[in-house]
Amino acid sequence: GSSCFICELDHNVGDVGHLNTCECPCCSPTVILDLTQGQCVLEHIGAHILFDSVMVKSKGVLCGLCLHLPSQCQYILGKGKGAKGNTRIDQKSSHGCLMNMKFSYHVAAESTNASPCSNVLMQCPVCPKDDPAVWKYSMKQHFEDKHKSLKLSENSHLWHITPFELC
Repeated sequence: GSSCFICELDHNVGDVGHLNTCECPCCSPTVILDLTQGQCVLEHIGAHILFDSVMVKSKGVLCGLCLHLPSQCQYILGKGKGAKGNTRIDQKSSHGCLMNMKFSYHVAAESTNASPCSNVLMQCPVCPKDDPAVWKYSMKQHFEDKHKSLKLSENSHLWHITPFELC
């Protein structure tokens, strides 16, 4: 004989095409995020970090994908192949975040009219190289928490936000 397994899901099996989506952890009413549109998800979550001051002040440094604390979502950056390899997320060394989404790091790092959000992971230049990366929009808070003896003004270029991002 053959075996058959049944599992119960929180969603209708007919909705299999929606498995590339998730709910924004902050929005009410619920906003569905399309995980196949990585840059759009970065922009949506980035807007919470930039403009939802109550939430950010209460939590501090946050993951730029799911808004959890960095202890839950740790990303390690690596370099792509070749002498001119671009920065990328090392998927094997990174762990914790439940937001399974791909995005182009190079595209996301530059703020433009069409794609204003530049909230990407960055290696803190003061922390050890093997420490997890910090999201750009949380870098100032990271410095305030972890590098209190340093002048913020000397490192403000790390978290500079363009006018496009503030519209």
